[in-house]
Amino acid sequence: MHVTDLNEALAEHEVIHISFSGACEPMRHMLEFLNSELTDSVTILPTIYPDLDFTLIDILPPDASKGTGIEKLAIMNGLAAENVMAIGDNFNDLGMLGFAGTPIVMGNADADLLNRPEFYKTDSNNESGVAAAIRRFILKEENLSG
Repeated sequence: MHVTDLNEALAEHEVIHISFSGACEPMRHMLEFLNSELTDSVTILPTIYPDLDFTLIDILPPDASKGTGIEKLAIMNGLAAENVMAIGDNFNDLGMLGFAGTPIVMGNADADLLNRPEFYKTDSNNESGVAAAIRRFILKEENLSG
């Protein structure tokens, strides 16, 4: 839901997710402000795409993240972490990648993620990286780097 008055929306609805988006530089300042004001009272997950000059900041309850979500789904389905594959491309995916037994980063991910040795690498979004990862790790058809 898009809101024009945040105070009104908070008073009328149970909020489980708030997001801000915009150009990287103003969102960097927003992120600094949110981190200093909200500290540990919420989970703040930035998704930063410098090449697109776009940043998305997600604000969630303090115990919520992609990592806790994927862990709960695994438990509900009787899966151990080593039987979970997660694919991400940005810092908001770190919790999910940290949980998964097969953590994979997209070829278009930030260099800091691509350089982490604990993550497998796949092709970029534009090169069908998810399909390549499925072929390698689920169908056992292809080799990828990492």
